[in-house]
Amino acid sequence: SGEIAVGKSSGGMYGGSGNVSGGTTLGGLSVVNPRVENYRDLINKHAARNGLAAELIAAVIQHESGGNPTIKGTSGEIGLMQLMEATAKRFGVTDRTNPDENIRGGAEYLKFLLRRFAGDVGAALTGYNQGEGTVDKVGGDISKLSKERQAYARDVGATYDRLRQDAKDVSAATGDISTGLAEVVKAANVTGQAIQGVDTSAQAATQSAKLWSEGLQLSAEEM
Repeated sequence: SGEIAVGKSSGGMYGGSGNVSGGTTLGGLSVVNPRVENYRDLINKHAARNGLAAELIAAVIQHESGGNPTIKGTSGEIGLMQLMEATAKRFGVTDRTNPDENIRGGAEYLKFLLRRFAGDVGAALTGYNQGEGTVDKVGGDISKLSKERQAYARDVGATYDRLRQDAKDVSAATGDISTGLAEVVKAANVTGQAIQGVDTSAQAATQSAKLWSEGLQLSAEEM
């Protein structure tokens, strides 16, 4: 199906306890910078195309650029997902300041890294920030890196986890609302059926009264 496998980070410290696959859509309730919300549709689109969790892409954007599409980093990285020139060329991005292109390139790079590191979110995030070579040197086990080098994966992973929890809360709330609406509809149907029954009974009573009246009239005529 092209979806990324379940992502488990080393030691479960980097937002890897859940599934990063399935093209989930962004809840976005706890994105620190509301500017990221402006790109919700693009995030959801490229998450779906790459089989990624939208929350993961949003978390990277939050930490890389805070939602600023034209920001430039000190090492030459540009745009929402802070793509280096070489990375942009690698994934066919010609304009790094274009939000659609930038998110596409960043999402495709995340997909590549997750596959390379067997779904390990922490390793993928470290590779995204410091290059996959850094992760290769420790055999994919980022716990062997210094705490400073682990910080990016830890921080982005925490935001990712928070966004995923928000998505679950929204889903649960939506489910409660749907259940409540279903009960209201059910009650309305029962009420409607009861009213229909009363109406039918009234019609029957009216018909009986009519027949009784006609019977009395005939009896009077016979007399």
